[in-house]
Amino acid sequence: MVDEQEAVVRSLFDAPSTGDLDGVTASFAPDARYHIWAWHEPLVGRAAIRTEFERLLSIFTGYRVPAP
Repeated sequence: MVDEQEAVVRSLFDAPSTGDLDGVTASFAPDARYHIWAWHEPLVGRAAIRTEFERLLSIFTGYRVPAP
């Protein structure tokens, strides 16, 4: 179970370099709530989450999270 959970988190970190937003958003429940900032309303649903990831990827080109 831990390996599966770690793989999901790593896919989120790898998204900027792989561009696999389909894979990333598929890991969220259809009605998931995702907070970017605690003081903002959460994004709700895969489509809204994907749109935010697309926006972030357009800003942070070349972003990578180093492996531990």
